[in-house]
Amino acid sequence: MSFSFFVFVIKEQYSQERLKRFTHGQENNEGNKPIDTDEETLKEKTTTFGIAIPGKAEFRKLDVGTYEWVMDMREAGDKLVDGSLSVVFYNDQTIKRIENHLVTYQKVRDVQMKSEKDAYNEILAGGFLQAMDDRQIENVKINHVETGYHLDSKGFYQPVYVFHGAVNGMERTIYIPGI
Repeated sequence: MSFSFFVFVIKEQYSQERLKRFTHGQENNEGNKPIDTDEETLKEKTTTFGIAIPGKAEFRKLDVGTYEWVMDMREAGDKLVDGSLSVVFYNDQTIKRIENHLVTYQKVRDVQMKSEKDAYNEILAGGFLQAMDDRQIENVKINHVETGYHLDSKGFYQPVYVFHGAVNGMERTIYIPGI
């Protein structure tokens, strides 16, 4: 069975092109203290900086007034988003610190993936990098397989099969190209 997956390329990288870190000069003024608020208020405040929080982002509180959204290689339509964005909210109802490490990749095209069985057969044939040492591979045990993406040398995220298991008794994760 084959699956259709995407190939992605960087569309916009806030951490390099737009906003990596913003710190307001009055952050440490007396009277300015971080306070807690809700996610909707923070989303509204980040729009003034030209930042739209992806809908599938995982939201969490890190400390008093300090929050983070995390996207772990999540697909959003024809985009793939990875990274995190953290903010600190203050008692004057402003965000005075932002660290934006979100990277958005744009879909380039659909690709047909090889079957999971074909990828597994590549492992059985020794068609994977063995970075442990120069020992001969004696046994491979696969516990779990999933699909994912791996960044290639040209800046494209390519689909891969991610096999979790052990090689010669040592825990390993094996990546097999999906195309």
